[in-house]
Amino acid sequence: MNQTINALVLLILPLITAFVLFNSCRYLFGAVIYNHGIARRAYALFGLVGTPIHELSHLIAALLFRHRITGIKLFSWRSSAYISHSYNSRSTYQTTGTFFIAIAPFVSSIVIIHALSLSQFNTSLDLAADPFTTSMQAIKVAPEIFQSFILESSFSEIAFVTMLSFYCVPSNTDFHNAVRSGILATPILVALVFVATTLFESMNEIVGTVMMIGIFSSVTAVVWWVGLFFITFIPTSNYGVKYNE
Repeated sequence: MNQTINALVLLILPLITAFVLFNSCRYLFGAVIYNHGIARRAYALFGLVGTPIHELSHLIAALLFRHRITGIKLFSWRSSAYISHSYNSRSTYQTTGTFFIAIAPFVSSIVIIHALSLSQFNTSLDLAADPFTTSMQAIKVAPEIFQSFILESSFSEIAFVTMLSFYCVPSNTDFHNAVRSGILATPILVALVFVATTLFESMNEIVGTVMMIGIFSSVTAVVWWVGLFFITFIPTSNYGVKYNE
């Protein structure tokens, strides 16, 4: 059971860390970026790959949990993409599903990036150690793995993984939905992780992959938001549309 708890913490920690860093940078720089024509377009251009995958992940998960789809926008140059859906609040299945719908982009990105890139690297972590020690181990190993990935991958692969890792982070709305349904989802998560750590020897590698992608997503978020902020220093007469939090 100790490994189950450690694995659960290590699976959730990267998601929360990436969310906090991404949305902190968004809060600090978002208004300036969205009101600057060049920076806003750079942000949208960077999302050509990540944004549709993010929204499609929500869509697939919503359909799996039998939510009613009321609106779809996979990409837009001037406004936010979205998947609008409704559900029966009296249905435990549908209510619990809001948690998994919220984290679907992060999960799908992990699967895609692992299949395309990280499967060739050893990302195994020691689940018997305490989460803090294991996290420090992951942070120590991450630069070496990322360096190998950059050296051994094509430019298109690097660009794809970078864009996907930036846009896989749950939005504020996603996070709030996940928290609201978290109580119902927690027993299911614990059961799934318990079965996985008990039956699958590769669970330590799966957790390691989640940690690596969480670290990469966090770094990408900070670097790209700061980069977009510096773009706003370029003079332009096009101030774009007013940005709303």
